Amino acid sequence: MNAERLLAAMTIGLHASRAEWGRAMRAETAAIEDPAARRDFALDAARAAFRQGFGARLLWALAAGAALAAVALVGSRVQLDQGGPGVLGATMPFGALALLLLALAATLWTRSPQFGAETGLLGVIVGLGAMWAVVAAEGLLWMDRLGLFILDADAPNGPVTDEIVILDLIRTGLWLPHLVFWMIGVVLGVLLARGILAITRLSPRRSPRRSRR
Repeated sequence: MNAERLLAAMTIGLHASRAEWGRAMRAETAAIEDPAARRDFALDAARAAFRQGFGARLLWALAAGAALAAVALVGSRVQLDQGGPGVLGATMPFGALALLLLALAATLWTRSPQFGAETGLLGVIVGLGAMWAVVAAEGLLWMDRLGLFILDADAPNGPVTDEIVILDLIRTGLWLPHLVFWMIGVVLGVLLARGILAITRLSPRRSPRRSRR
């Protein structure tokens, strides 16, 4: 991917207040005749756009998703030999803590509560998907070895297919308390960050300066 395409990709998903800046950067890049100077300018602008655009949010969210998947995996393996009590006791509180820290760090890093909240919300979505993938795979192992569902260590009432095990998180509606609990973590993280910023009297993050040639 050349620098111009990278800049175009990084300016996708910029906040509305920065969309005009992104268009200006792309136009200014196209106007530079010298290839080396055009590449350097585009790379500088792409890095600035990444910090404020969808790319940065996605990077933070993927890190949170990996953490939530790890929580589910560790909770499963620790309890597998014990036969319970199910990974709900790990995924809900520790997931909320991970997303609280995500929203806190993202808000403090950018000094923008909006960035922190949006990143936290994306982290919840990515995290649910990552946790579901782990719970589905590990749930098959639990049902094979223990004859129990992984989330709450419940025994099935009748014959169970792989599809029932894989969709247990959705079928039982247990995704909803995860969503609510994790969103509370995001809100608390943003509020805590706002309090820290207020105490330290840090001004709201200013828009990045336009890249210079």
